Amino acid sequence: MRIRIWNAFASNNSGSYVIVGSFPSEQLAAEVAAELLEVAKAHSAWLANYDPAPVPPSPLAQYTARHGITYDDAELGEDWPQYSSSKHPDVWAIGHQVFVHSNYTITMPRAIGHLMYKRGGRVDTEVDHAHHPLVAMFEIYFPWRDRSEIDVPARVQDIVDALCAPGGAFTTLRVDGHAPAWRGAVPDKPAGFGDGDLVIGAVFDDLCEGFTAVEAAVKAAGASLRVRVSEAYGEGDPLAFLRPCVPPTRHALVDVVLEELGLAPANVIKVVATARGIGYAQAHELVQRTPVVIVPAVSLARAQELAGALRVGNAVVSLRNASR
Repeated sequence: MRIRIWNAFASNNSGSYVIVGSFPSEQLAAEVAAELLEVAKAHSAWLANYDPAPVPPSPLAQYTARHGITYDDAELGEDWPQYSSSKHPDVWAIGHQVFVHSNYTITMPRAIGHLMYKRGGRVDTEVDHAHHPLVAMFEIYFPWRDRSEIDVPARVQDIVDALCAPGGAFTTLRVDGHAPAWRGAVPDKPAGFGDGDLVIGAVFDDLCEGFTAVEAAVKAAGASLRVRVSEAYGEGDPLAFLRPCVPPTRHALVDVVLEELGLAPANVIKVVATARGIGYAQAHELVQRTPVVIVPAVSLARAQELAGALRVGNAVVSLRNASR
């Protein structure tokens, strides 16, 4: 009998990229986002054309040249997504802000930041080559001129409940391993001077879809928002400072708790890794600490779905009311 054993190591050389710019007006932000989205689509399509091979100048080089910015097409292999799950980088506007995001790339061209300045804006944030989750902080404000006529705590409750409702952004778009959190104005305790009436933290797989869903809920309540983006480091809760959530949502949220691994631990670990968006080794370490919350604060329907997937090989899973 001959036994061969291989031991190999692999690395992920790409991460996510996001740049956030702010502009003097919402109209200008919308115009710049529309321009950049058109260029992103054209540039991605141009790069994908191998027969015949793409001939410079590229769509991005042509666009930057119109604004007096130099972009070198010789850098094509280094600064544009090649293996992303999306056909092109996402570009969108929220209020005065413009966002450019790719979920998988080495980096993105410096020209994007230059363009934001050339178009009258400035760069708020650039997170280049992130391998950890991107955390979004939504600062939400109701207009000062109309505050005397607005029940701010009631509107804050409306936003929270809209996001946590079945089909809401926090039940369908969030990353399961990172429960959203928030802190908002409640009766007899308004926001402090300069503070947002509601501050929300969330982690989304699809930034464009998640951000615009939050924007829709905020606009429906008559408020405006500003977004800040950062990379979360370490294994702790990046939103712990916003917990417990105030006000609590009126929708039922449930924690999925693994009580016992059962007889097929490898299958359970794979489900945990997928649900939380982590590697097998991290998931293996997590399930050694049973009972352990696998996914916090999800809708009952999502909790039941995850529990069914985890109950393989007689794994013991319970659902508990979420402690927020």
